[in-house]
Amino acid sequence: MLICSSRHESYNVMALKVLPDNVIPVVVEELPSVGIDSWFAALVNGATQVLFAASRHMPPTIQRILNQEMSMAQSLLTHLGLPKETIDILYLESLREGMPVLCEQPLGLKLGDLIGNKRERLFTALDALAETLNAQPSVQPLSISAPYGTIECQTSDCTLCMSCVAVCPTRALHLAGDSPALRFIEQDCVQCGLCVKACPEQVLSATPQLNWNKAARQGVVTLHQEEPAKCLRCHKPFAPQSMITMLQTKLRGHSHFATPEALNRIAMCEDCRVVDMFEAMAHDPEQQLKY
Repeated sequence: MLICSSRHESYNVMALKVLPDNVIPVVVEELPSVGIDSWFAALVNGATQVLFAASRHMPPTIQRILNQEMSMAQSLLTHLGLPKETIDILYLESLREGMPVLCEQPLGLKLGDLIGNKRERLFTALDALAETLNAQPSVQPLSISAPYGTIECQTSDCTLCMSCVAVCPTRALHLAGDSPALRFIEQDCVQCGLCVKACPEQVLSATPQLNWNKAARQGVVTLHQEEPAKCLRCHKPFAPQSMITMLQTKLRGHSHFATPEALNRIAMCEDCRVVDMFEAMAHDPEQQLKY
């Protein structure tokens, strides 16, 4: 498959004249408009190679985006044991110097239309290639800008405040029902870094990688979990115990929490906290002046 830009029609015609007859041209407005998911989708549907008919005179932004995606694709091809030329850039100016490296070995895959979003389609293609080529189901380190990877948590300092969950755009980080637990799905993580920046305790770190073990990549992992704190009055579970302990430690000595009774309200649920506060004011009306 030869992906061509409508900007360079004369070069495209010249390229098709020297390339084999089985090359299928696909004309697009801009080369980066065809994403990495489509490149690998072509490989699992009969294509032996995906080439981009590029020009060295392309705008710098287009060159940068294309080269960045190409570097990512070729690193994945290396893990699969395929030549990096399986997906490559063909600079049309270089055709005067000779033919490019052509990959003609059939991969033997015809999956048809891949369902899901771009990310799901990419992983469907990668998993099919890995299974066919018997690639090792290991973890492959990727470049720092890769949109695939994992999140690690220093559980000793995590209070399960869920700031990371609130900012995660893909729900790779999410809650576990009513229990205080932080869950993670690696396949959904885009390594945006928002969770790392949002964490007040600075206990999260992002590692770019691709886990070729499908079950491990798609599975739900518990990064941190603990028993919920129970309200001192009604004994209802209402918050992570580590968060309650942290708040009591930080607010101890504050003028609004100077008494043991006030400090204990932190360990009460939202309903009992209000009841306890008004009971205290009912017994001591002058206490109202302090709120």
